Amino acid sequence: MLNTSVASVFAHTDWTYMGSFGNVRTSITTGFRYEKINKVAIFGQLAEKLSREMNYTGLIHLNFIHHYIRNVIPHSFIAYDYIGHWNADLEQWQTRRGIVIRQFAREFDAETTLKLLEYAISNRRNIRRTQERYVYNRQHRQMEFYTIATSRIDRMLDSPNSRLLNRMMQQRVDRQEEKFIDGISYFWQNNRYHIFMKYRRWNREMQSIYYAEYVLFDVKNVYDFHRFRNWSAIIFDTDSSFYAVRQSVYIPFGNGSSFPDVHKPQISKRHVIENTLGNFIPFNVHSIGGNKVSIHFQEGTWGRERVLLYLVEDDVLIQDLDKLIRESRVDRNDNGITENYSLKTEN
Repeated sequence: MLNTSVASVFAHTDWTYMGSFGNVRTSITTGFRYEKINKVAIFGQLAEKLSREMNYTGLIHLNFIHHYIRNVIPHSFIAYDYIGHWNADLEQWQTRRGIVIRQFAREFDAETTLKLLEYAISNRRNIRRTQERYVYNRQHRQMEFYTIATSRIDRMLDSPNSRLLNRMMQQRVDRQEEKFIDGISYFWQNNRYHIFMKYRRWNREMQSIYYAEYVLFDVKNVYDFHRFRNWSAIIFDTDSSFYAVRQSVYIPFGNGSSFPDVHKPQISKRHVIENTLGNFIPFNVHSIGGNKVSIHFQEGTWGRERVLLYLVEDDVLIQDLDKLIRESRVDRNDNGITENYSLKTEN
């Protein structure tokens, strides 16, 4: 992927992350290393599959502008406009007209993206005739570009999905990772994110190693994803809740793609982080040894920094480590000093 910086709204530099998938170019402008960058790569691969199904070989640009500070009403735009792209054969940047899909939102989803693209491909000639210049000025984002009428886009998005779109929703696309061989990851399918474990198995008949998968669970959204040593992970499904997954014992090196009960991966309950006060910066998550994970973030825009401690073995979340330390008290008795810790945890 290629990176390029753009202007910021509050002494912070936004970045644009770009990708290329066949005739599809993707870009997402955002403020931090959100998991959305990897999800946009999934959308790009789906869009390339859809364009092939529709026999469209022209250039496509999926442009995502992330409103990461606060919730906003999503806005989508469709145009036939100039697209800058890298020509690998000529080894130079070129500009060519093609379909441009712009989305402004805090969260993006594959179904909306595919629906916008399907409509744009089917109506590209009409789009070229009817698009007009539009000024976008919301939540410190100011841009000027061409688009067809937004009322027309809204009506289309409210209409039922086509058979083609429903078929495309059944496609599986994995999180893009160059060096992922085994461990915990996720894939997208049917507008859900499926958390899975991939591990090595031995085929006795073929006398060779193969890789099997074990789907653990699925969620509507992956807000953030943190993996430790491949065999444990913290998966945020919202900006204030997460699941923990780990493989704590040796995976039997035998046949089959299922686990004996004793070897099954352990999945935590869904933990909710209290009082985030509108935190919008991705969580800092670290494995700190001894089956403990620290989760660090800032409360609200200018609030205090807060550290949570997740106890993996007990599946317990301590909501505020600093508060726990402050509230610990030292009681003196006849035998000396006894430390009495008032441990407030999520049960």
